[in-house]
Amino acid sequence: MKQTKLIPPFVMLAATAAVAVVTYLRDFPFGNWLILVFGVMLLFLFIGEVLRQIIEYFVGANERKELAEKEAREAELSAQEGNTKEEENPISDLPPDQ
Repeated sequence: MKQTKLIPPFVMLAATAAVAVVTYLRDFPFGNWLILVFGVMLLFLFIGEVLRQIIEYFVGANERKELAEKEAREAELSAQEGNTKEEENPISDLPPDQ
């Protein structure tokens, strides 16, 4: 979906920025800092992708539910229209009243 394609990068960038700042302020050695930041990037990219897929699943389920409800309402309306047409022109085996 177009609306959710940016979720993984934003999750990754937010988490990576937080970890990078905290580890930098705590004076991590540069080699360990790079490894940790890269690992966090990969981890939170994966978490963001899982989150995106979960959101798309539920949005799709809601759309399918709304479509089914709409079709049910349309079927009900068409059935009611069919009943009113039958009521307007009743066909009877009885002779007309005189």
